Amino acid sequence: MKLIDLLEALKPSQYRPLRLCWNPDTHEELFKKLPYEGDRRRFRLYIPFQKETEIEVPEIIQKELDEQGLELVDYLKGLVRDPKYPKRMVKISKFLSDEARKVFNSDPQRAKKEQHDYIIVLSRHPYD
Repeated sequence: MKLIDLLEALKPSQYRPLRLCWNPDTHEELFKKLPYEGDRRRFRLYIPFQKETEIEVPEIIQKELDEQGLELVDYLKGLVRDPKYPKRMVKISKFLSDEARKVFNSDPQRAKKEQHDYIIVLSRHPYD
């Protein structure tokens, strides 16, 4: 799917008639119930959306974890579980050799973990 950015904007003369008959409290109760991330009046809500992608653990890291008997909990956050202490999560970097740690720290999958692929915008503003 290809996304196209529209760079057009309405002139004030085009949206003014809509603005005059618009009730700003329309759907206010619904927008108050949703998790808030947007403008202060909640005319627009911005919801980050990221496609699910398959995470591939590099072979050198997986091999070192298997040799030490560690269970990988979350690769992106860098957490493992030691079978001796099953309730405790430990950082993966403590158990990696220097070479594997370099691979782990420079892995592009982990570098973009906070980025979002898309943003979904829900709007009740007449300009939109």
